[in-house]
Amino acid sequence: MRPVRWRLLRASFVMVALGLGCPAAGVADDDAMEQFKAVYLFNFAKLTVWPATAPTGVLTMCFVGAPGVRDLIEHDVSGKLIGERHIAVRSLGPSQHADDCSIIYIEATAGRSSPLPESAPAYALTVSDARDFAHHGGMIELFFKDNRLRFIINLDNARLAGLKMSSSLLSLASKVEQLGAS
Repeated sequence: MRPVRWRLLRASFVMVALGLGCPAAGVADDDAMEQFKAVYLFNFAKLTVWPATAPTGVLTMCFVGAPGVRDLIEHDVSGKLIGERHIAVRSLGPSQHADDCSIIYIEATAGRSSPLPESAPAYALTVSDARDFAHHGGMIELFFKDNRLRFIINLDNARLAGLKMSSSLLSLASKVEQLGAS
């Protein structure tokens, strides 16, 4: 099963790289949608540069909710490298500290009861499928439009965190918001 899932992740990245998005219509189960979200999240990590203040040996992906997406990332890429950083994966409970998180994914339904942890480091890339996440301090907001999974990048929020996003990532975004412009 692992090779099949990994092939799906690679195929999904090709779709993303070509700007095709991922089909939402016709994808009947939540497992498939979680796979696409996992692909996007992994590629956000690959196409982002963290500031010198971020840990250099480990890139920790933390999850508030989204157990399916977390499990996919953990199963398929945990321990692998992005650049010179090993990928680590963990869940964030209400009382857990997020001070080692390089990426924090907040599931829309979980975010209502567990917003961004106060202990999150300034350099943490924040991603969510919550509506208006990019307008309320988040960096990348996933959404569905025209039967495709798409994303908005709030470049101001990313820059405030010291993150640099590749031009490839910016070109794939449905919208890049900066300096109050949309």
